[in-house]
Amino acid sequence: SNRSGWSNNIRGGADFFINDLTTLTAEAMFDYDNENNHTDVHYRDFADDNGEKGDIFQETARYDHEEETEYDAEFSLNLDKQFDPDNKEHKLTAFTQYILDDETEDSEIEEEIIEGNIDNEDIRYQKVRNEEQEENFLTEVDFVYPFSEHGRIETGARSEFRTITNPYVVENKENGEWVKDMD
Repeated sequence: SNRSGWSNNIRGGADFFINDLTTLTAEAMFDYDNENNHTDVHYRDFADDNGEKGDIFQETARYDHEEETEYDAEFSLNLDKQFDPDNKEHKLTAFTQYILDDETEDSEIEEEIIEGNIDNEDIRYQKVRNEEQEENFLTEVDFVYPFSEHGRIETGARSEFRTITNPYVVENKENGEWVKDMD
């Protein structure tokens, strides 16, 4: 196997001081990756000779060239609100975040029977496309109210929504045409 690639990302954020007791923080991150992966695998299948390794039944070489691209994006907002400048525990915090992760793998595969006792095509060609996408949305709110020196009320809520898609397509070259593998 030989794997190579590069990755770049950029991240930034800012605080907005709405007043002395309220701060809004915004952040964003973008990432882009590109990889090239080459894999050469040789298989040797041996015949069973009463539990012992017999002669080579078939030898196959499989070459896989894969190009992989991925990008990620993250956005978040955070609100921090204090209600009493003399009591920093009396506060409301709210947080929301969106994350998108999108990755595509494209493989071109060549499989060759080098030696064998099977009546088959000498070289088989296959293409594989794997698209993975995940989206996450998170929101969270917390409230704290200290009503005495020894007691306080805390409440909050959190929700997370996730969507994952993963279409996977395999095509085989038959008679010069690419045909989707429906198995």
